[in-house]
Amino acid sequence: MKCILYSFLTISMSLSSMAINIKKFDIDYREKSKKFGVHMLSGKKDGIRLYQGTISDVIERPVEAVLETVLAFDKRCNNEYKDKRQISDKSIDCPYNSDSLIESVIVKKLKVADLAKNEVNRFIVKRRSYNHGVYTYNDLIRVFRYLDGYKITMEMLDDTTSKKYISTPLNKKSVMKTSGGTYFILPEGKGKTRYTYTFTCSTDHWLLNKSITVSKFFSDMAQNLRSEFNTLKK
Repeated sequence: MKCILYSFLTISMSLSSMAINIKKFDIDYREKSKKFGVHMLSGKKDGIRLYQGTISDVIERPVEAVLETVLAFDKRCNNEYKDKRQISDKSIDCPYNSDSLIESVIVKKLKVADLAKNEVNRFIVKRRSYNHGVYTYNDLIRVFRYLDGYKITMEMLDDTTSKKYISTPLNKKSVMKTSGGTYFILPEGKGKTRYTYTFTCSTDHWLLNKSITVSKFFSDMAQNLRSEFNTLKK
């Protein structure tokens, strides 16, 4: 169980909650990790379990620097999996470690190019991960100007939607039905940045949707949300 939870969480903390309506779920667990400063909740509906975690903290770096690091998806991987790479250069070392992630490739040229109001950037990230087998999926990343900072949404796409955006997407293979997150990156004053990130996912996986798994999932989620925050301080 630990391998399944840790593998999923370490590769999926950068995805969007847009596809999940929390109000449809009966929330049966709420918890705050005092150690990592993360608020979490979980609920279930029709055999599908929802998980959500939120972290909010201040980084002593300016907004633009934090934004640049958040969007550096192609610089996150496990360098020990270099030999498993198929869509990126095997000689490159990733500066940001992500234990189960083999590789991520950013695709900027999209079939759907029109941006929405206040949207300043949009691209796809093709991901491959490993945990007793290879998992693949495509993330849609959208960046919006928000107040004096930015809002970033990310969403794991189904195969049909992926093909609408790029010509050669990876086939979706994941234990999650939906998965994602939303970042708010806002100035805090004196060159500091308020970073708030909410991660949300849902699953009908035979193990991950059971009540006995919630505590362990919460523990790994809190640790990984804090770990991702720590990479932004560098």
